[in-house]
Amino acid sequence: MFGLFRGYTVREFLVYAAWLREMPHDEIPAAVEWAARAVGPGDRLGQRLGRLSGGEKQRVGIAQAVINSPQLLFLDEPTVGLDVGRRARFHALVREPGRTSCVLLSTQLMAEDVRGVCTDAIILYRRNVVFHGTLTALDDAGGYDAFVPPGQ
Repeated sequence: MFGLFRGYTVREFLVYAAWLREMPHDEIPAAVEWAARAVGPGDRLGQRLGRLSGGEKQRVGIAQAVINSPQLLFLDEPTVGLDVGRRARFHALVREPGRTSCVLLSTQLMAEDVRGVCTDAIILYRRNVVFHGTLTALDDAGGYDAFVPPGQ
């Protein structure tokens, strides 16, 4: 995705993402600042996307995803490339929209991402729902490994 926008600055890209989501023009500057500060690339707003590290690009991707406080937010492996501190900040960021929005998180990091963000979990195995419930119920049932064979 970012290969298409290498010449954009972080700010330009976030403004473009807000415009694509049809945000009111007068709300865009504040939304860009909020999203960049909340996720971490706030100090990189003037930097070109093509010059960012993989982790910085990941944070910009998360910032553009949350810029308009969507009702449904689908995140696929969102913490790949983030260090431990940034991952914790991401968890805190995603918990907030999760109070009023539906956040779907696809991840292989059950212990870190799911427990850091979610109250409920759905486990899919071979395209079938094998568990749907609270994390407490998942623990009571034997955890993730009770539903998915090791190495899968």
